[in-house]
Amino acid sequence: MKIFNYLKSSMRLATAIFLSVFALGLVLGIGYTAYVYWENAQAKVYESIKVWKVDFQPNLQFSLVARTKLSEGRFYVKVDTSAYPQYLSPPYLKAQKAEQVLVLDFVDADGFKVYSKPIEVKDFSTNVDANGKPKGLNFEGNDIMSVSTYASISKLELRWTIDTTIPPSVAWEDVPSKVLLDHCAPNLTKSERLKRLAQHGEVRQTSDGSYQVGYRSLTFFSGDNSLLHCR
Repeated sequence: MKIFNYLKSSMRLATAIFLSVFALGLVLGIGYTAYVYWENAQAKVYESIKVWKVDFQPNLQFSLVARTKLSEGRFYVKVDTSAYPQYLSPPYLKAQKAEQVLVLDFVDADGFKVYSKPIEVKDFSTNVDANGKPKGLNFEGNDIMSVSTYASISKLELRWTIDTTIPPSVAWEDVPSKVLLDHCAPNLTKSERLKRLAQHGEVRQTSDGSYQVGYRSLTFFSGDNSLLHCR
């Protein structure tokens, strides 16, 4: 009889514990669902695109525009620069600096960083103009972010480890090259042709009436010095 009463009491205690745990789980579940619903409702406000602008012409040779939004718990960012910097212009320089970093620091109203997005040089794509010439850099990415973090962002700042030094040889490449006149153009005198050929280097006379600079050459008739062959 005592054993029966003991088992009966134990069953009551177990049932009470089970119901308590179930009720707690139900309350927590309802609370979490309500929180998710509330957060999603708040997030709708941040699905519209925000535009952030920073000007670093003296340091990085471009100004930067970042467009951001928050959607379904993910932070989306699209970055465009106003110009393609000279220190990345030759492909070998961009390759050398592939792992150097531009960091987007999103800060709150008090100046504290709430989120940082590092972008390596190799992750940037190139914007080109109608002639295929580079005119800027662009990047797109996304990360997980809470509504509260995104809501606290007030300003965009930049940091970088990118070496902005321009080697002298690269700087010289941007100087417009001297226009070379065609030594094979029609209706030129012998002296003018030889003068134009000399633009390419020292002229060597290889035979009677024949002159050469590298792979370029002139051959004249011996009688009237008219042009026989030009390359």
